[in-house]
Amino acid sequence: MKTLPTLSMDIKLGVVSMGNPHAVLIVNDINQEIESIAKKIQNSGDFPNGVNVNFVEITDKSNITLRVYERGVGETLACGSGACATVAYLDLIGRVNAKDKDILVSLKGGKLLIGVKEEDGVFMVGDAEFAFEGQIKI
Repeated sequence: MKTLPTLSMDIKLGVVSMGNPHAVLIVNDINQEIESIAKKIQNSGDFPNGVNVNFVEITDKSNITLRVYERGVGETLACGSGACATVAYLDLIGRVNAKDKDILVSLKGGKLLIGVKEEDGVFMVGDAEFAFEGQIKI
């Protein structure tokens, strides 16, 4: 848990790396406006290389809803590393139990199942869709 004293508000968040940095904020209303808070965190100086900001509403021990504001991009429809980072953090602090049951993560772009296994780490399962096919001449 990290407190960012550089902000004009007292925000407590979890900081997790999945190969890229994530700040996890637990919220009561996932539909709240997130851009201004995300930008304040990203521009706080506490993350010199930038950070993805994950807003999570916990429905129960096995279901969460997630919105991710990615560094350099803005809000995205889905973020696999963000879902993994969020579940790993929530499992660590006891808000979900991802070691016993996969956690259903609902994002605007779809649903993911995230699990945490002692021997294997964090894993993700989700649907795949064909997006496009193309050619490039080099």
